[in-house]
Amino acid sequence: MAICEHVKKYNPDGAVIVTTPQQVSLEDVRKEITFCRKVELPILGVVENMSGYVCPHCSECTNIFSSEGGRLLAEETGISFLGKIPIDPSLGMCGENGLSFIQAHPDSQALATLQKFVKERIQTDDAKTKTTTTATSTPATTEAASSGV
Repeated sequence: MAICEHVKKYNPDGAVIVTTPQQVSLEDVRKEITFCRKVELPILGVVENMSGYVCPHCSECTNIFSSEGGRLLAEETGISFLGKIPIDPSLGMCGENGLSFIQAHPDSQALATLQKFVKERIQTDDAKTKTTTTATSTPATTEAASSGV
């Protein structure tokens, strides 16, 4: 609770809730959601991590745990579902070898999920900026700016 209060002074956009698809993780994450709501920390969305395993030989993704837990939790709690990130051994290999996962595996499912989230955040931030700019511009300010005053 103290950490959350400390972080709030930096005005964070919110929290990204990360879960695995297993029931035990989902139960813990429900407590995190309750906590975020209690301290009024906005929740940006839910990510289902370890959602399947990507074979390093054929790139097929197989569910080794249950699946869809993160999506169902998001629906149940009214939070945006940001996507699934599978276990991908190539991510660890890139890190261990000092390689960029983004450059080495541009078509990976994990990267696609992260890129989608970043793109949506940028669009949300752009929309907020436009709304704020429009709301703070008065006709007199707009007229003065366009006349070079």
